[in-house]
Amino acid sequence: SREKIVATLNGLEAADDARLSLSGVRHAYRMKKATEDITELARKMSGVFQQREQADLQRLRQVLSISSCRGCLTAYLLKHFGEVMTGPCGHCDRCRGMSSSTIKRRKSRAPTPSELESVRDLVAERHAALASPRQLARFLCGMTSPASQRARLTRHDAFGMLSDIPFAEAWIIAEAAIG
Repeated sequence: SREKIVATLNGLEAADDARLSLSGVRHAYRMKKATEDITELARKMSGVFQQREQADLQRLRQVLSISSCRGCLTAYLLKHFGEVMTGPCGHCDRCRGMSSSTIKRRKSRAPTPSELESVRDLVAERHAALASPRQLARFLCGMTSPASQRARLTRHDAFGMLSDIPFAEAWIIAEAAIG
């Protein structure tokens, strides 16, 4: 049983025969004992995943902001983690005289009429894994999901066909296609 495994591992650690540390754990799931309303559960889970997605996007924005930092990069990173550096480090790119740069987004393109027709054809195929605008937009941008992989849709000709269009724009196209 799980309890016996945990007790054994704790005993090994207490005897100094093993050192335990959690690593690589991001998600943990457990089966619920009582069945609740599946619609409410789906709404809750959707909210959790949307919050996680927004947090991931915010972390990505923070990483990208490093490229536009004008001062000492070491001081910038230390400040992010709550530490203060009294002066420039003298060894990072900014301290050595390299200027900052902003990573610019590529100029967006409009989907072609044939691509829009392909999207309409894809929606007409009625794949359960592509039922919502978000799922369809992810698919069109080339982002896999467990459902699209189970349905083997990553082999579909339309998979990733709008990968060079920003996700927000692909979502608008998906919403229009699904109606």
